[in-house]
Amino acid sequence: MKKIALLLIGFAVGICAVFGFLYRADLSRMANNEPVIFSTWGYDYAKESEEFTDVTSDVLYMTPIEGTVTSRGMVINIVNNGYTQTAFGDYYSIEKRSSDKWKRLNYTTTEIPDWNDMAYVVESGDTMQLSFYWVDLYGELDHGDYRLVKLYIDDSDTSEIQYLYCYFSL
Repeated sequence: MKKIALLLIGFAVGICAVFGFLYRADLSRMANNEPVIFSTWGYDYAKESEEFTDVTSDVLYMTPIEGTVTSRGMVINIVNNGYTQTAFGDYYSIEKRSSDKWKRLNYTTTEIPDWNDMAYVVESGDTMQLSFYWVDLYGELDHGDYRLVKLYIDDSDTSEIQYLYCYFSL
């Protein structure tokens, strides 16, 4: 009886280990815009590319601070001229423009980034300055046109995640 119980426990541990491995492999593949092995596990990952549209707004926008853009990082201002507060997390991605389409860059590391759960709030009428150092995630960027993508939630509709872009060239 003990042997059967130990066999069942070992089998359960083995199944958990296999599913854990598939989960980590899928997260890594999703982060690099590759097809998943097992399933999406409830995560939506970005489309490979989209038509180029210049999204600009005078209500909420990000701009690089002049003289801070390098192949290794940059400093930006997030300006909120709207009537509601806006919340951002640590997560960001970088996309490169290629023949009028945006392609999300792959991570150069096999490690899945550990994004903080911290929320940064930009009140109505305020400006926030953020620094990005992406060389650890993406390596040094080549010459070209890029955009930094940040997710945000607006106070007027907290159920919808929206995207904000900061365009820059190297």
